[in-house]
Amino acid sequence: MSASAPVTTVAVGGVVVVTHVIPAPQAAAPQNSPQENKISWVQLVGLGTVQIVVGLMVFVLGIIKIRCGYTLEFQSGAFVWEAACFITVDL
Repeated sequence: MSASAPVTTVAVGGVVVVTHVIPAPQAAAPQNSPQENKISWVQLVGLGTVQIVVGLMVFVLGIIKIRCGYTLEFQSGAFVWEAACFITVDL
């Protein structure tokens, strides 16, 4: 232990509790650099773009399935709601 660390000693009911407080190092590295934030932003924009494209593909494939005779998706509108969820969650 260093000489500058504060020490607290408490005796309660025959039990001695010694507490040492160790200070944090002074030369700590910064948590987030501006370059890391920029990379994260670019990755998020790319992920959002992929999500919009997936939503459009769900919509187009739903229309194709309806043209092939799948009436349940037309009646429920599932392909529209799925595509809307993919696209609007990103915005």
